[in-house]
Amino acid sequence: MRRTTGALILFAALIFAYIASPPQEVAAQNAAIRLTLEVGYEGYYRADSWLPVLVRVANGGADISGELHVMSVDVLGKATDPFIAPIDLPTRSEKQLFLYLPADYTAQTIRVNLVTPERIVASSERDVKPARPSDMLFAVVTDSPTGTIDLKAIRSGVGDAYQATWRVENLPRLAESLRALDGIVLNDVDSGALGIDQRQALTDWVLSGGHLVVTGGSNWRRTAAGVKDILPLVPERITTLRSMPSVASFAGRPAALASPNPFDVAEGTLTAEALVLAEQGGVPLVVRRAYGAGFVDVLAFDPNFEPFSRWGDRGQFWFTLFTTAGSTPSWAGGVTNTTQSRVAADTISGLRLPDVAQLAIFLGLYIALIGPVNYVVLRLIKRQSLAWFTIPLIVTGFTTVYILTGASLRGTQAIINRMAIVQVWENTTRGQVDAIIGVAVPRRGTYSLSIGDNYTLRPLNDTESAGLISGRATTIYEVGGYEARNLFVDAGTTAAFGSSGFTDVLPLEGEARIMLSPGSSAVVSPTPGAIGVTISGRVKNTTNQVLYYTQVIAHGGAYTLGTLNPGDETTFSFPMNADLSPPASLGSNIWASAYFRAGRYNNTPSNITVRQIMGMRYLGYRDPFGGRGFENADEQQEDLRRQRFLESIITDSDPSGGRGTSVYVTAFTRESPVQVALSGVASVTEDTTVYIYRLPVTVTTQDPARAVELPNAYLTWTPTEQSTRRDVAPYEMSIQPGERYVFRYIPMPLMRMENVTEIRLTLQPGNSASRSVTDAVSLYNWQRGEWEVIQTPNFLTRIIDAGRFIGPENAIEMKVEVTANVNRLYYERIDLTLYGTLREQR
Repeated sequence: MRRTTGALILFAALIFAYIASPPQEVAAQNAAIRLTLEVGYEGYYRADSWLPVLVRVANGGADISGELHVMSVDVLGKATDPFIAPIDLPTRSEKQLFLYLPADYTAQTIRVNLVTPERIVASSERDVKPARPSDMLFAVVTDSPTGTIDLKAIRSGVGDAYQATWRVENLPRLAESLRALDGIVLNDVDSGALGIDQRQALTDWVLSGGHLVVTGGSNWRRTAAGVKDILPLVPERITTLRSMPSVASFAGRPAALASPNPFDVAEGTLTAEALVLAEQGGVPLVVRRAYGAGFVDVLAFDPNFEPFSRWGDRGQFWFTLFTTAGSTPSWAGGVTNTTQSRVAADTISGLRLPDVAQLAIFLGLYIALIGPVNYVVLRLIKRQSLAWFTIPLIVTGFTTVYILTGASLRGTQAIINRMAIVQVWENTTRGQVDAIIGVAVPRRGTYSLSIGDNYTLRPLNDTESAGLISGRATTIYEVGGYEARNLFVDAGTTAAFGSSGFTDVLPLEGEARIMLSPGSSAVVSPTPGAIGVTISGRVKNTTNQVLYYTQVIAHGGAYTLGTLNPGDETTFSFPMNADLSPPASLGSNIWASAYFRAGRYNNTPSNITVRQIMGMRYLGYRDPFGGRGFENADEQQEDLRRQRFLESIITDSDPSGGRGTSVYVTAFTRESPVQVALSGVASVTEDTTVYIYRLPVTVTTQDPARAVELPNAYLTWTPTEQSTRRDVAPYEMSIQPGERYVFRYIPMPLMRMENVTEIRLTLQPGNSASRSVTDAVSLYNWQRGEWEVIQTPNFLTRIIDAGRFIGPENAIEMKVEVTANVNRLYYERIDLTLYGTLREQR
């Protein structure tokens, strides 16, 4: 008996060990297969963004036909549902392909399994780390034998910089997998070797807000070969220089930046959109072009060679280059709120519950029939003994009616709820799409959902409830396009998916003007109110679609246009509102700990953009049928769907909404750019699309002969590496002895000034100590390379002859520290206003 028991225990242990053995042990048993991975950005990733996984498989054994499964694994060893791609491996063959998956913040490991119907043939995994939202991620694509550019030398006050070094083959074919990157540098690499899909992905990424840097030097021809169409400077020849102090001046760290030997610099033709940021002896060295929401910079020199490679302040150059491009709008990150996205996916008009009156009538009729009516009828015919038969009959009848009514309400067709935001930029016919798809079916069953080739697809599951309702995994196949196969959906539930991609669009015709007020010597009042800025323009509907609930939104205000039919043209004009126009922070999480009160005047610190897009149709309460008193419940439910969809994508990290100097037209349509096919059942669609068109903007002034006033609304700010803390802002600032906060302010690209004649420092103290201390603020003197204390005896301090405080691209650095014998200083806000003449616009 003991032997039998021991044998059973040993057998069970062996079975358990076999089942629990990690996949890599299975792979080790198959020496004929070699499976290697390159994951993300050298081990880092951005949570909830598409992560590229470059897979290489070599087969030294028999032919294999199977699938590659990629998944993320958390610290507890729990794996997500896999993304799958089929693969065929003949004997003695090697293949390389990209897999993509969205990894959330819990991912610790990325695992890829090579699976056949019988078993896991091979497995490999790599550890990953999430980058914080305030960290910067870069990729340098290079073949340089001298090594790679070091962008990790960038130092900011809000986060760290991480870098991936790629070859051409590492550049993903999916633009969405580049969305996590803050910048890509092409350096000494043959960009002509990029495939068509790689070039399209790179171009789409820049168009949607990416920052591409292309270097020159002696290998300019091969580096620029594949991206000539979007460069601001098309290289054509080589010249030589011995120094480039203008590059050092651009970084705000003046130096000779000279080499004992001549070094090569690429020369060529500037495009119409080019803006020269640094030049030497008439040779452009740093040239920029705005392309859609993004930027393309050309460095005419090679940063891998002297004198730049030995320059100690090159990190400051990269910091300046990547922080002078402006801010990012709050809808640019795709689906960020899974809870709201699922609410939006569930909000389908065909699934709305019957009215309360209908339910009450049905219930009242049931009670009446089974009770008093049944009793009275049986008593009248003197057959009360039949109650044992009539009561079950009535129950059965009403149950049948209930089931048939429910079935008729569900119908015989599935309902596909398609909601999309389409971003469209001026002078382009390409738009970026972020979408949510909800699938509701009339009967419990298994289906397959596929989406157009230009779009991704991923399930939107709550972390706590994923897989608990159906008990079945959701797997996505990456086969050219994306497809959810064998998708189990229960009646009464909605399967929710997120999607993103690019589509061709018809542009909207229009233009906008930002009119600045002339500089004034009048004392600025601390009372919030209107700023002397007017935003105006015109819009013509050239899209062949009816645009509903059209709004013009800009940094500091909004204007309602209503419904625009095809061909309709209208104008708009509105003033900038001071209550909604603080400057934008370059660190996305800065406002989490610095809650500027200007964003709380209307008690809407985190949804200003949603309120402005919804206009008068904004639902102020969470109850979908309460708070507004709409007579049409269907109409209110549609408003709820629109609002929850917007809230799933748009999150204002600060009250500016990240709009900068851009002016947008937002409008709803009833057509969707996302093509979805559901197999196994007939289906109908419910469509809501929000188009966000960016208008071309010019900046003017009321009196060209006078200097303009540039309000703080058109400046961006970020803490620098000199700050003792990262989670600080120049609003609601508390500082103690020993702490030092340093901020860099930069006007937005359209607002760069030719010369700055005056700075006004507005400082609002929040406690008695702050009112008595007058030497806590210093400005950096770029000419002398030292800090200069600014005496601030009043609410407003005027700084005349301010040129010494103006650095690269009009940068101003401000330091706040405790110099007096006090315990704590507190400032409600510190603002800068500039006066001078604007740089000529291109």
